[in-house]
Amino acid sequence: MAAVNGRPNKGRKQPMKVGIVGIGAMGEPMTGHILKSGKFDVYAFDIHKPAVNRVVKKGAKAARSVKAMGRMCDVIIVMVATDSQVKQVVGELTAQGKKDAVIVITATSHPNMVRECAKIAKKAKMKVIDAPVCFGLEGARDGTLASLVGGAKKDVKKARPVIACYSRAVHHLGELGAGEIGKTINNMLHWAHSIANYEA
Repeated sequence: MAAVNGRPNKGRKQPMKVGIVGIGAMGEPMTGHILKSGKFDVYAFDIHKPAVNRVVKKGAKAARSVKAMGRMCDVIIVMVATDSQVKQVVGELTAQGKKDAVIVITATSHPNMVRECAKIAKKAKMKVIDAPVCFGLEGARDGTLASLVGGAKKDVKKARPVIACYSRAVHHLGELGAGEIGKTINNMLHWAHSIANYEA
């Protein structure tokens, strides 16, 4: 047991363990902002090892595998490219997953796929929320993304301090899948405005 001023440190709360799967163009700066907060023990995984090495130099720990991350982390950010990759990651996270851990799907995905992932996670007594992001690479770099979130209130509450590290705002839009629907509407409005601007 750790000691402070020579006394056993019984009451000191251990920092939350946060995992990030997908240390790419978006995931790497998002990880950097979580690390800068200094509030969490951060674990990273990506099949591209140099990306993991870069965030390790900033203070993250390299997870041995996605399964290992699922066993030890309390909140896990999933930033991968496709629905099939998300489902694969969730399957590995839940293989021996930590009870009540929250998996945060930040990729732009189909709401039904998010709900399928929640069913997979439920068997392992884990939780899923969807929290896709707006404002792209610039927002990720500057820590000014907007996260559109769907899921149960208590699960969003648990993950919110982590999501807030890289977000200018965290909008809880409703039940599971609502974040992905909100992101789709945001994209539709963005492209409609872009076309209107071009025509003008």
